[in-house]
Amino acid sequence: GYRAILPAGTSISPRNGALLALGDGSNRGYAGCNAAAFSDQPIPVEDIPVGTYVCVKTDQGRISQFRLSGYTGTTMKLSYTTWAN
Repeated sequence: GYRAILPAGTSISPRNGALLALGDGSNRGYAGCNAAAFSDQPIPVEDIPVGTYVCVKTDQGRISQFRLSGYTGTTMKLSYTTWAN
């Protein structure tokens, strides 16, 4: 797979009260993400290879999931779903 060379220590950090859950990186959908163990800790990009899914809980408590689709240069390309609950 394609991987951009990013500076060591680069990570994805939750912002504005959101929380993240990497889990096993699979496509867990609403039920799987709803049951995930969320954290406010950053996730190193080394732990998110292309094709990985990350669960998100928004600051409003909504469940979301994004997938790292690839890179353009060092810009991450993400696709995501946010459920209305």
